[in-house]
Amino acid sequence: METERTRIAALMEELRVNTRDLIDLLFTEPEYILEKMNEAARTRDRLQQERRAAQENAELMERVSNPFRPRIEHSRNRIGSVNADIRIYAFEDFQCPFTRKGWKSVQEVFERFPQRVQFKVRHLPLDFHPVAASAARYFCNPLVFADRSELEG
Repeated sequence: METERTRIAALMEELRVNTRDLIDLLFTEPEYILEKMNEAARTRDRLQQERRAAQENAELMERVSNPFRPRIEHSRNRIGSVNADIRIYAFEDFQCPFTRKGWKSVQEVFERFPQRVQFKVRHLPLDFHPVAASAARYFCNPLVFADRSELEG
């Protein structure tokens, strides 16, 4: 990274010294300039994509290496009061019969303490439940929990 910055600084200095040459080049070889600018933009995009992929990979490896410490995103997949003092965190698979049984228990807690409960979900669709991953995309609708008959098939 430092060598790249050094190279850019040297180029900037060269451009400052050779401003007239650069202006001449812009007028005499516009296609060449555009080609180089496009090449630089593609390189920038590729490097950004590689950085994003490396960051996503690092996050995935962190989650895999420590499955008992899940990342809970507080703004997503929440039902109930934001200020609740009772918080229930669950890993869900919408086609799992045990998840359905757990949801019935959560409903009972909501009925008893409607303003005090918040339920947060982390989706964990199992690979042998073919519709679970698709259903997870449409969470935030309690009806997905309530009627799963269409998911069973």
